[in-house]
Amino acid sequence: MAKLTKRKPGSKHQRWEKRFLPRSTTSPTLVYGLGGLGALGLGGGFWGQFGSYLHKAPEDFEAWQYAPWLLAAGAIITGVAIWIGTSGAASVRVGSGGVAEERGQGRRIAWWAIESITLQNGALVVKGTGETGDDETITLSLAALPEAAALTLKEASTRVGDKITLSAEERETVPASSKSEGESITPAPLQLVGKRCSKSDKVIAYEPDARVCPRCERVYRKESVPKTCACGASLAHLRGNQDKASPEVAESDE
Repeated sequence: MAKLTKRKPGSKHQRWEKRFLPRSTTSPTLVYGLGGLGALGLGGGFWGQFGSYLHKAPEDFEAWQYAPWLLAAGAIITGVAIWIGTSGAASVRVGSGGVAEERGQGRRIAWWAIESITLQNGALVVKGTGETGDDETITLSLAALPEAAALTLKEASTRVGDKITLSAEERETVPASSKSEGESITPAPLQLVGKRCSKSDKVIAYEPDARVCPRCERVYRKESVPKTCACGASLAHLRGNQDKASPEVAESDE
């Protein structure tokens, strides 16, 4: 029989993340129709310009006078179909590390750094502090990123429910979350060295000294872990020998 091993106070929690690609908000029928029309123009123009080579001698070849215009029109229409069929929204990641947007260098708002989650103009709006300390806003369109918005609302409800200001009616407009949606990816390890303890504000210089809340990913030094995180999660399993300290020290940890 296998021997059970007890989890150590500082052991890392399992991190996960899902990536969502934006959908086009344009009618598929319109996109397909323009794409088909553009393909016809390209095909007809190409045949009119070069097709005679297939059944005529080179000296008898004479291109159709409107072929260049047909080629140009087909190319333009095809380009328009591709343009309107592609969403302008950025890809989004939702997981243990919060909500991230893959635009430019990328932006991320950790769960503990979220200040508010609202519904505005058909989009879930997440506001908070980014990894650089600046104010960030990530907008998840319900039309372009319905699955990302659904998972964000679901995870936020269990991690930082007090930051959500959606009414019951607004919640109903957000689609239900599905485990099958999105691409499961392995997130990068959480960078702990250089961060400040959320309780003592001391810099963490050695990774084994860090403790991470499994719910909101707040970071604490091992000697300053409170019994309960600011998000409401119990951190008793991360406190180690703190509970064996003197009553005066135990009171200071509350």
